[in-house]
Parts: sequence; C-alpha cells; structure tokens
Amino acid sequence: MLLALAAAALALPAAGAASSYYVSSTTGDDSNAGTSPGTAWLTLQRASGATYGPGDSLLLDRGSIWLDQRLQVDLSAAPGASVGAYGDETLPRPLIEQARPAAAASASSCLSVIGADRATVSDLSLAGCAFGVALAWDANSSGTQVTVRNNFFRDIRFPLESYSPSAGAWGQAVSLSALAEGAEPTVTNLTLVNNIALRLDVFYGGGHEVFAQGLNLLGNTVEGCGGNCIELGHATGLHMADNVFLRDQPDRFFVYGTTDVIFGALEGDNVLERNDFNRRGETQGGPDGCAVDFETSATGVVVRDNTFYRSYGSGIMIFGHSTTSHGLVIDDNVFDHAGCEQTRGDRGGIAIMCPGGHKPSAVVSNNVFTTCPGVPAVYPNPKVEGCNESVTFSNNSIDQEQVVEMPRISVLPTLRSPRALPFEASTPTQGATLRYTLDGSRPTETSPVLPTPLLLPWTAPCAAVNVRAFLPGMRPSVTNGKVLELDRAWPLPGDGLRGNLDGIRPGPGGAGAPPCVGGWAVDSTLPRGGWPPVNVTVVLDSSQGPPLARVTASESRPDLVKAGVAPNPNHGFSVCFSDAQWRQVGAGKHALALSVRGSPLSTMRPWQLPLSPLCLADGKRVPC
Repeated sequence: MLLALAAAALALPAAGAASSYYVSSTTGDDSNAGTSPGTAWLTLQRASGATYGPGDSLLLDRGSIWLDQRLQVDLSAAPGASVGAYGDETLPRPLIEQARPAAAASASSCLSVIGADRATVSDLSLAGCAFGVALAWDANSSGTQVTVRNNFFRDIRFPLESYSPSAGAWGQAVSLSALAEGAEPTVTNLTLVNNIALRLDVFYGGGHEVFAQGLNLLGNTVEGCGGNCIELGHATGLHMADNVFLRDQPDRFFVYGTTDVIFGALEGDNVLERNDFNRRGETQGGPDGCAVDFETSATGVVVRDNTFYRSYGSGIMIFGHSTTSHGLVIDDNVFDHAGCEQTRGDRGGIAIMCPGGHKPSAVVSNNVFTTCPGVPAVYPNPKVEGCNESVTFSNNSIDQEQVVEMPRISVLPTLRSPRALPFEASTPTQGATLRYTLDGSRPTETSPVLPTPLLLPWTAPCAAVNVRAFLPGMRPSVTNGKVLELDRAWPLPGDGLRGNLDGIRPGPGGAGAPPCVGGWAVDSTLPRGGWPPVNVTVVLDSSQGPPLARVTASESRPDLVKAGVAPNPNHGFSVCFSDAQWRQVGAGKHALALSVRGSPLSTMRPWQLPLSPLCLADGKRVPC
C-alpha cells in the first residue's frame, strides 16, 4: 500500500518551536525555503522529502491541484504535527488527484502518513487513488489522538482489473496498516469527523493489523459507497454518531452482500447513535445489501436513534460464523420500509440468521417499524429452531407510528454571475419543516431551516447538503442529501481570465535604472463579488529555468472599474526589475513572456497575456 519514502530526506532548518511549511502548485518553487506562503514549495515530492519536527504543520494552498503526485510524510519524530490547507477558505480544498492505476500492484495512496501521533489531517481533497489517507505505524510505535477532519474523498477505488467478485480488493478513503508484517501497533482515540466522500469502495478500513482503541466516526457523509463502507475489525470503544449514508449501491457485482457498517470481533462499550442509512443496496438483482451487519462476534454494542430507510435487505442483520454476537441493545430506531427489495427470504427491519446454530442475545425495544407487504418487521431464520430465543422484544411499534416522508431534492444549475447553485427540497408531509447541514452531519431539530432556494457559491469547496424533515407528533424523516462537487464547473460566457500587457516604462530609479512592465489581469470565475487577485509570472526567452519575476495583480487601477472589466480596482500589476534581474536580460534582443494563473476553473495551465511576449533590444521595446 505504501511506497518507501525517499532515502535522502531534505533536512529543514532546526528550530526550537514548531514550524509551518507551505506548498503551492500555482506560486511555488522547489528552490524556495517553504517557510511562508510567499516562499512556498511547488511539488509534493519536495514536501515528501522533508523532515518534520514536533508540532510542525505542512500546509497546501487552497485552489492548488497536483495531478499524479503523491504526498508521503513521516511523522514518527513529529508528535502533534498536522497536514492541512492555507489560503482563501472560499477556494476549493487543495486537490491531490491520481489517474486510475492499471493494476493492483500499482495502486497507491494520495496521502501516506507514517507514525502519526497527536496528528491531524484536514481540509484536503483526495481523488482517484486506491487509498485516500493511509495511516501506518511500525512495530514499535503507536499513535494517540489522531484526527482526520473536513476532507473530501472522491473516486477512491481499486483498479477494475484487480477486481474479483469472490475476493474483491477495495479502495479505502481512510486505511490503517502496519509497516512490518506481523506487527500489531495500536492507535488510541482515532477520530474521523465531518468528512465527505463520493463514489468509493470503502470509507473506513480498520483492517486487522492495527488495534483501534477508542474509534470515533462523527458527522461524516458518504454517498455511493460500493463495498462494506465501514469495516470494524480490530477495535474497541466505538462511538459512531450523526453520520449520513446516501444511496450506497455498488457498481460492481459481488457474490456476497455489501453493507454500510460491518462488525467484526468488536469489544468493550460501543455505540451507534443518530445515524441515517438511506437506501443501502446490492447490485441490482444481487442477493443482499443491509445497512448494519453483525458478521461475527461483536459484544456490548448499543444501536439507538438511527433511521434505516429502504435497505435492499434488512436494516440490521445479526449473522455469525463460528460464533455470533451477544449483549446487543437495539433501541429507539426507525426501520422505514427496510428489506422491501431483497430477492431472498432473509429480509425485514431486523434479520436474525443463526448460521451453524449460533444464537445471538439482544434486547430489541422501543423501535418503530413500517413494513412492506410480505416483509416482516423481524425475520428469524426458520431453518434454525429457536433462532431468536435469546432475543428480548419490548414496546416496539409495527405500522402504527407515523414517519415524516423523506425530502425530495432539486438541484438545477443556473447561468448567473457571480455563479451560484440553487438547492431546493420539499416533503410530501404537509406542515413539516426542512432543516439542513453543510458539514456532513445529520440535521437535528436545532439545525437551520432550509431557505428556498439555498444558493451555494460555485466554484467553492465541495459540500454535502443534508436535509431532514420534522413535524411535531411524528418521527423525523430520514436524511436525504447530495454531495456536490462545487469545485468543478464549466466556463460561462464572459467568465475566465482577462487581462492585458500595457508595455514598458521607466523604473523608479530614473534614467539608466532598470525599467518596469505593467498591465492588468482579472479572474471572474470565482463567485464572491470582489474577484481575487491572480498571479503574474515573467519568463525570459521561454526559459525552462526559474521565472525572472513573480507578482500579484493587486495594484489599484480605477480605469478597470470604469471600463466594466472588474468589480474593484485592485487588479493591476507592475514588475519593476532589480539590477540583478535586469543584468539577466543583458544586451541584445530578448523576449519577456508574461503569463497569469487564476482559479483551477479558469486555468489548468498558465494563460499568456495579450500582447505578450514583450520583445526588447538593449532594454528598449522592439517588434517581435
């Protein structure tokens, strides 16, 4: 899963206090010190080769994109370190994206973190990899208080060529592993909070190599999870709350079922509460698909105040192989038409299977079941006598209590500038109030009321809009929502980069001093009224070496507002050369090419300004 880090690490200057290091795909240069936004590194390879100390931060520029690069950081000697983002928070998260590898042997991670301890990974966008954030420890290390927060995962899958219906390898948005075979490191208090994931195999892959002691999965939204979305293997002390699972049906066929949450041999005090499972399904025509599966021998698990909506199979399946689960508490949940699309008999709100005659023990109380014709609230396997004899049922309601109907969503792109995406929702239940969240969590009765419409900035960080309907006297609806890729859009007429190179003029040093070149540039793709400044790069004679100069187009140019090409005057630029820079131009004829970069929407590559290049002979402008 993890490739070895570069053998020769690039040492950073020693410092007594924690340091911050910056990387930008638009303004960076690997020859820079990397210690400020103005001296950012350019590539992830440069950041991967660095040495980090306690409390250090590695920060990636919002709006930057790194294609087919990997970030690998060794934090074994850096407790309290973090990997995150810097810059304008209205810009998309920094994106690390990989093309799909051709085979399992080349499957890799977007971000590999070794030896994380009191570490945080936040505010990143990770796409196209087999593993999004790969956390790994060696045999002698362990981590505590590791947090993965507010990241966006997209298209995290294993290569199709490595897929087998009977033994499919699955990509994982967040994975745990040991660096050495046979090692069993421990991570204590691992928290995944407010992350968003779209089109993936697995969201959290606990595996069996790393013991997770205190696992918190809080306020995450996952849409289109094809495999077992949450794999709970070697763990204890689970708290899984306020998560939303949306339309999780695989696009690959499996010969066994898939599920949102699959329990292995979980121990200790474990709680699943306030989660919504909306339409967990198997491949169309497939044999299974349940929301929660007690696959082997979990103990001490409380499942309460969750909503299971139209799972293909059961909302909860209590299975078991060589043994089964005991001491389960299933309380105060809503099973809304669960099991209605199952193609076999083992369907219903709760299915108790007892394979090999292993009979689970549980308390099932205060739950609400709404059923479909021919589908029971609880299905005990009739082939095993007394399959549910150790399960106690009390105060459950079947087809009696009313549940607010699921909100219906409408997202219609509009052509407006600044551009916004209108999001609307409604519910057939008259009088119900729609409330929403944008941070990936399940809405509550105190969440904001959904406006009509909710206007979302576009282009912007990707977001999950979750909506839930409430009406006094009825059970709240299941959460419906949509993960919106607001960082991706098409250009509109008049959008994009505009600008001009005005020419060359005398510099501030007077006669004989190096001159200046100037002009203006605006980027109108970002919907925030003021339009941010863009970066201007000056290259001499199409050189492949370092640029001659870099500036930001942020000088006052009132004429731009008067001409209607910018909403404010702060989009002019001047490049006044130093003596050292001007000596590089030297005598003879040369060409100065000026290019600009804006947002990822407007420029994947630098855009050369009109009237550029500027040709000079002995320091004076001449025709090119």
